[in-house]
Parts: sequence; structure tokens; C-alpha cells
Amino acid sequence: MKEVELKKKLESITFQVTLGVVQKIREGDLEFVSHLPGLFSLLVGIEEESKRVAILRKLLLYIYWARDLKPTELKRVLAISKLEQYEELTMTTAERLISEGIEKG
Repeated sequence: MKEVELKKKLESITFQVTLGVVQKIREGDLEFVSHLPGLFSLLVGIEEESKRVAILRKLLLYIYWARDLKPTELKRVLAISKLEQYEELTMTTAERLISEGIEKG
């Protein structure tokens, strides 16, 4: 693909996933979690892994900040989304938030 096409594809996927998470973040737990696999699976379309990881990390930070979800729940979502190779991100992101909270507290 041409560089311009790749950039547009990246922007489109990023927009779709981010908007989907933001729109559903205030839904009930079951409804919110049930939407995540479909949204996260869109990230597979991002060819550059570093960009995929950066977007996923930001989404996980936002989800942990806005919701009271456990890393195990998000690991399950990643497995369903065919992103199981990033399950470790759920833990490292949660640990990072906890340590930041301890430092500020």
C-alpha cells in the first residue's frame, strides 16, 4: 500500500476504536465489555505493531481510569479479539496506574 493509504487506514481504525470505546464507556459492565472485542479486533488491521501497541496501551489506560475492570477481564477481551499476544499489556498498564496512584497518594 502507498504511504498515504496506510496513514488514512491507521487514522480510520484509530478513530473507529477510540470513538467506540468513548461512546460505550458509561454503559453497564456487561454491555461495555461485550462491545470491546469487536472494537479491539479492528486493531489487527494496523500493520505497524508499535502503533498498534501504543493505541492499545492508551485505550487500556483510559478504560482502567474510567471503569472498575480487572486485568483478567481485559485479558479475556484481548483473547476474543485475536490480540492475545498483548495480554501482558493489561497487567503492566494496571500496575503502572497503581504505582502512579501510590506516588501521588
